[in-house]
Amino acid sequence: PAFDKELPATLSPILVKELLRNEFGFDGLILADDLDMQAVSERFTSPASFAQLFNAGTDMIIHPRHPSEEHD
Repeated sequence: PAFDKELPATLSPILVKELLRNEFGFDGLILADDLDMQAVSERFTSPASFAQLFNAGTDMIIHPRHPSEEHD
């Protein structure tokens, strides 16, 4: 199927691996950003979303810190 009923597209192995990589033949770098978007942040913690992204086939995560967050 060309959709995933369970996961946002960014986290979906169906869309990243099966559709983008296998069906469309895309062999470039797949980046994910803005994991604070509501579809992800309401369902997953940051560590869980990072793990799901890599399981989906994403190569790189861009996760900027927001000015309101404390810095280590």
